[in-house]
Amino acid sequence: GLSLPVAHEELKYWRGQQADTTLYRNTTFLSPNFYMSLYKNNKMQISMNGRMSTSAPSLTYMLDVKDTLNPQYRNVFNPNLKNSTTYCLSLYSRFTFKRSFLNFDANYYNTRNQIGSKSVVDLTKNLRTSTPMNIDGNWSSDFSIGYDTPLGKGDEWRLKDDVRYDFNNSV
Repeated sequence: GLSLPVAHEELKYWRGQQADTTLYRNTTFLSPNFYMSLYKNNKMQISMNGRMSTSAPSLTYMLDVKDTLNPQYRNVFNPNLKNSTTYCLSLYSRFTFKRSFLNFDANYYNTRNQIGSKSVVDLTKNLRTSTPMNIDGNWSSDFSIGYDTPLGKGDEWRLKDDVRYDFNNSV
């Protein structure tokens, strides 16, 4: 499927003599997704899901001003920030053997132009300056495998075991 959400935003920003401005933004986000699934005789299920989502940085971060009201802390906003886009891919499979089940699950997430903050400390002036910025390289993945089987003739008692592995790459 494909959705095209639209955001209408307005920011009135006043900060004494430093800034008095109004920002407007109309943004259309492209958000495609897909889903595929395969079933075979209630013995096997395999599915894949993919999606992309986009978000815009806060309008406050987009101001072309320096916030210097605190003499030890300075915010320098960034009007050149880009929209962030997150890509997700998921795979799932389930196999049935009489009354037992074996599951596999894998996911991958990658965010482009994620909003982060860069901080610089000047010890000679006792001043910290922060600036929002776009960051690439953040991604994560996970994988799990699980087994489920009855103990004995009935389903009153079951043995279940799951193992999961997660990895996060943050820059």
